[in-house]
Amino acid sequence: MRLALAFAAVVALTFAQDPKPPDAPKGPVAKDEAEAKLINTTIAETDANKRVTELDEWSQKYPQTEFADQRQLLYLVTYTQLKKNREAFDKAKEILAKHPDDFPALSTILTFGPTFNNNNPNQADFDTTIAAANYIIDNADKVFADSNRPATVTATDWPKVRPYWEPQSRHVIAQMWLNRKDNAKSEEELRKMTARWPNDALLDQMLGQVILAQNKTNPEKQPLALFYYARAACYDGEGALPEANRKTLQSGFLIRAYKTYHGDQQGFDELCATAKANPAPPADFKVKSTADLAQEKQDAETAAAKNNPAGALWKTIKDGLTGATSDQFFESVKDAGLPGKDPSDQSKDLKWKGKIVSMTPAIRPKTLVLAVENPAGDVTLKFEMPLPGKMDVGSEIEFSGTAKAFTKDPYMLTLETEKELISGWKPVAAPATKKSGATKKAQ
Repeated sequence: MRLALAFAAVVALTFAQDPKPPDAPKGPVAKDEAEAKLINTTIAETDANKRVTELDEWSQKYPQTEFADQRQLLYLVTYTQLKKNREAFDKAKEILAKHPDDFPALSTILTFGPTFNNNNPNQADFDTTIAAANYIIDNADKVFADSNRPATVTATDWPKVRPYWEPQSRHVIAQMWLNRKDNAKSEEELRKMTARWPNDALLDQMLGQVILAQNKTNPEKQPLALFYYARAACYDGEGALPEANRKTLQSGFLIRAYKTYHGDQQGFDELCATAKANPAPPADFKVKSTADLAQEKQDAETAAAKNNPAGALWKTIKDGLTGATSDQFFESVKDAGLPGKDPSDQSKDLKWKGKIVSMTPAIRPKTLVLAVENPAGDVTLKFEMPLPGKMDVGSEIEFSGTAKAFTKDPYMLTLETEKELISGWKPVAAPATKKSGATKKAQ
C-alpha cells in the first residue's frame, strides 16, 4: 500500500513542478509542491504514531485533496496498526459513506464492531456492524469483483477473500445477536438465518446455544436445542464444521446433554441421523425427557394396576423386598395376608398365579415352590396340613397366604397358607395297580 501511494505522490510532485503539465494527467495530482512534500513524508513514515500526526497536518492544511481516498485508507491502516479500534471503526464508517463497496472499510467494521463494550456494542455500533455484514451478503458480487480489489490485496490472493468473508459476514451477525443476551430475540433472528442458510453448521450450533440458554424459562424447547446441536455435530456436507470439531462436539457436549435430558443414550443415534438429514426438525420430532419417561412409566403402572391389580401388588412387594431398605419393608408386610384385597373393590380377595416348580414331599406335599416370574421359582408355599395327592410340575395354580420370610438374592418370598386359599389344585390320579391274587383266581 505504501509503495502504491508513494508512486502516486512522486507522479504528483513531477506534475506540480513541470511548467507544462500534460493536458490529462493520470491519477490524482497534488495541489502544490507543499502538499506533494507532505504526502511523500507521510507515506514514507514508518512510525505509526508520527504518521498520524503527519496525516492530521495534511488534513488540516489540505482538507480538499485529490488524494482524499488514499488518505482515508492510510488513516484506516495506521489506526489499525496502533490498535486504535475505535478510530479505525469510525474512519471506516466515513469511507463507506462515500464508497459503500470499499472492502478494507467493510472488513474493518466487521472486525472491530463486535468487540466493543466487552463484545456487546451499543446500539449504534451494533446497527453499523450488522449493516456492513448485510451489505457484504447482499452485494457480494460487487464487493468481491476484480475491479474492486484494494491495492492492499494481490491479484493472487483476492479470489481467496470472498470464500472467507462471505460466510464470515453472517457468522458475525449471528455472534452479535448471541452476545446481546436476549435469547428469545436471538433465537428469532438465528431461525431466520438457518432458514436462509440451511447447511451452515456454525449457525446451527449458535441457534442450539441460544435455545439451550432458555432452559429455565422454556424447558419445553430443549429438544430443539438438542436437534440443532446434533445438526452441527452430525451434518458432514458443504457448510459442515471441520471433522475434528464435529467429533469433539458429538462425543463431548452433545452426548452429555442428551443423556442429561433423556436419562440414557438410547435414541441418540436416531437423533444424529435425523439432524444430519434435515436442516430443521421434522414435524413429528421429539426427544423424551426423563420427566416424560417417568410419566409414561407411571401411566403404564397405573393402567397395569387397574387391569391386573394382583400383578401390580406383586411388583410393589418384590420391588420393596429387593430394594435398598428391604428389611424395613418386610417388617411392614410381615404376617400380612398377600396379595390382599383388590384396591378398587375391597370385597374381593386377590390371588397370585404361579407354576409349580417342585413339591416336598413328592406326594401329599406340605411345601410348594412356584414360579410367578422366575422359572426357577420365586414363591414358597408352606402348608400345615399336606395337600392331597400331587400335581405335575409346570401346572398353574392361584394362591394367597401370610408373609413369613424372604430372601433378597435370589429373590424368594415365603408364605404360610392352607388348601382353602389356593385354587386349581387338581391332584393327578395315581396309576392303577394289578392285584396278583385276583389275576390268578380269574385264570
